[in-house]
Amino acid sequence: MQLTRTTIQRLFKILLVALIAILIISYAIWRSSDYTRGPSINVFWPQDGREATSSTIQIIGQAKRINQISLNGKQISIDEDGNFKETIIIFSGLNWITLHVNDRFGRDLTQQIRIVGK
Repeated sequence: MQLTRTTIQRLFKILLVALIAILIISYAIWRSSDYTRGPSINVFWPQDGREATSSTIQIIGQAKRINQISLNGKQISIDEDGNFKETIIIFSGLNWITLHVNDRFGRDLTQQIRIVGK
């Protein structure tokens, strides 16, 4: 096959259209990754089952891909990276701490932590 100017132009157009299509598909996959992964909660402190030695404890963690977050039914705030830090009262005995998040697609996620108060 002989490469003429017309053939080269045709190949260039085909490659350009293919490249644009790949870029569009890649962008769509990247933008839809939030939908496929859903919300997440990561509690750094305290660990589940921890014993509290004082009457208050700080809950420290990070939530990603969320619209709202609540701690024991009370809405809390997060920073731009999704980090949160809240202080709650611990009663003697078993205390359940419930974190509830939802994302912009309507999906919910709940995580519970048990803290034993003295």
